[in-house]
Amino acid sequence: MSDVQPQGDLRQLVTVGGLRLVMGFDESREYLDAVQAITRVPRAPAWLLGVLGSSGLAVPVVDLVAWAQRTRPEPWRVTGNERGQSTTAVTAHVLRALRLRDGADAWAFRVTQAPSVVNLNTAQQSQAITAHLPLSVSASYGQLMPHAVRLWTLADGSWALQIRWPTVVEALRQDLSARTVTSD
Repeated sequence: MSDVQPQGDLRQLVTVGGLRLVMGFDESREYLDAVQAITRVPRAPAWLLGVLGSSGLAVPVVDLVAWAQRTRPEPWRVTGNERGQSTTAVTAHVLRALRLRDGADAWAFRVTQAPSVVNLNTAQQSQAITAHLPLSVSASYGQLMPHAVRLWTLADGSWALQIRWPTVVEALRQDLSARTVTSD
């Protein structure tokens, strides 16, 4: 007999503001721990934080909480030697991001902390997204709800949504297109 236990259903647990998201390891490409530089886009919606350079690409960075809840993004700053501070001293509101996709389809969203690993086999329960979810879930996740596949109740009692990322990207593009058409 082997002492090796099956690994289970391992996924990434991503924290975005007060929201928790479950995603497969194949859905993300790169975690950016402390963004060094970001270029703001003139007349962009507040939820589009700007564009960063990642692996030779210009990657848009989105604040999903601001987009989903139609709120202003939390303040942040890039890391670096600002006003004589060392990079390690600048920890509050440092911009962290998770890049999804490659090439011209690459984009990133702001995260609160590095993704962690969660074993969904130890989740207390999972349910398909229906109209019978707790109101606090629907209200918290806002515009992400139409893109949700499952709601997981994790071992610590917290909730995490599993999202269809391609439809989120399409919704973000539609929001930007509508804004461009109405802004001109």
